Amino acid sequence: MNIIVSQFSFSFSRVIIEDLIDELKPNRIYNFSAYNGRITKKFQGTEILNFKYSDNYFGEYSDADFNCLLPLDESVISNFYFLESQVLEMMDRDFEYIIQDNSSDYSTYIQAKLSEQEDLSSIKQGKRLSQIPYRKRKEIYYRHLRYWYDFFSKNTVDYFISFYIPHTSQSFIAWNVAKYFGAKEIIGMKSFIPGNFVFVNDVNNSCSEIIDEYEKIKTSNQELIFDNDVFKDEIQRVLTNSKPWYMDKNQVLNLLESSEFSYELKENYMRGKLKSNNNLKFTFSYWKYFSLVLKFFITPFFRSKIYFSHIFLLDEFKSRVKNKFKLNALNQIKLFINQITVDKIEDEDFIYFPLHMQPEATTMPLGGLYANQLLAIEMLSNTIPQNWKIYIKEHPAQIVDFREIDFYKKISELPNVKIIASNISTFELIEKCIAVSTITGVAGWEGVVLGKNCLLFGNSLFDKCPGVLKINTFDDCKKSIQIVESGLHKPKLENVKWYLKALENVSVDAADIPHTFELRGFKVKDHKERVLKAILNKL
Repeated sequence: MNIIVSQFSFSFSRVIIEDLIDELKPNRIYNFSAYNGRITKKFQGTEILNFKYSDNYFGEYSDADFNCLLPLDESVISNFYFLESQVLEMMDRDFEYIIQDNSSDYSTYIQAKLSEQEDLSSIKQGKRLSQIPYRKRKEIYYRHLRYWYDFFSKNTVDYFISFYIPHTSQSFIAWNVAKYFGAKEIIGMKSFIPGNFVFVNDVNNSCSEIIDEYEKIKTSNQELIFDNDVFKDEIQRVLTNSKPWYMDKNQVLNLLESSEFSYELKENYMRGKLKSNNNLKFTFSYWKYFSLVLKFFITPFFRSKIYFSHIFLLDEFKSRVKNKFKLNALNQIKLFINQITVDKIEDEDFIYFPLHMQPEATTMPLGGLYANQLLAIEMLSNTIPQNWKIYIKEHPAQIVDFREIDFYKKISELPNVKIIASNISTFELIEKCIAVSTITGVAGWEGVVLGKNCLLFGNSLFDKCPGVLKINTFDDCKKSIQIVESGLHKPKLENVKWYLKALENVSVDAADIPHTFELRGFKVKDHKERVLKAILNKL
């Protein structure tokens, strides 16, 4: 038996795979986890191969001679057309930072992720794949595809086991090519309950076990009682209009600081990013520039080779100019958003559509083609009754740099769409809206708890919950709007509670990141045993 494991990236999750090896005694383990998920322990009869993502961001694969790999032909490429557009967009996530000898960049990165920071001027940045031209990104995609197509043509893999859905370009390609060659998947789907997963054998049908359990217990005579306090408290959290824990940035930062595994998060970050000399800086220091002029005028003459660009600092100058333009572009985006934003909820019928923070796995890959949220917004705009509106709310933690100004311009051009101020409470918007629409966001779940239909475009563990209307096609959207307009199929709280109970029955308390592990107060041994049992049950 040969197994690929992915995203067991911390010591508390790595031990799960080590026990899995002891249990199954596979011939070979291919490990796609981050630095602290590397398996260094020796196992008799099992070969361990640890892949390092950062070596292969650009499809380089130093272990492979591409002249010896199977070439891609029309049939191979066409078999994976469904991957191409998703991967090219997923490359937005493959973002590298310059790594210095200190940890300041990491600290600023974490603060920016959690503190609604829009100006990343204090972070030294490397090239983002989204800044690379389309043809180059496509070339990178083809290199990844060729490598993994050749790999699975020559190596039999029985299972692809991932703690969470693969959501970097290379792991996403490897996962899909592995399935094409017959590997069975065991994927952890993160639920809307903190520290809770459902392991599934089919991501595209991830709610099947939940809905089966729901039908069984709802028709039984058992009393509706939650065994787990986290599930019991969830309904009350929504009914009292309390934010999810991860929206409290101070709580998350405190958990990170107090976690015994926080150093692993930092080490995974530092070791998992590409090093580069192409520093991008937003601020211009004339004194520093003058010092560099002196340095570069003098030092080249002591080298064996003299480069014109070094003497006159052309590279430095181009970098400064480029980033000055970039900063201006960010300011233009923020100014434009302020101009088109409304700060009042009008007395009108509207659908509430909170935007996702991107790039994140919640939209890519879980949103599929609707990771481009504009597609969903335009479809709704084309479908809703003439007197309805759509209220768009930007995610409070969204970094503007990840959205183009055209995104906001196209939204503003839709006559029945408004962008509402992000400081207006999501619960006030849910209370006053006709329905909530989202790709996979927790606002959809909160909507059904509060009696509003949810128009869902992506893959979520609540997409079979009473009151949720799943949209894949334009016809689905039209039918869903008709259902909402009729008002006859609003979710009943009792049924939503039964669905939550079904989720509790089929899920496992687990964490793939340190702050969730700390929040739930998990113990390594108990956590390992629970997750290992859930995985073994899916073999």
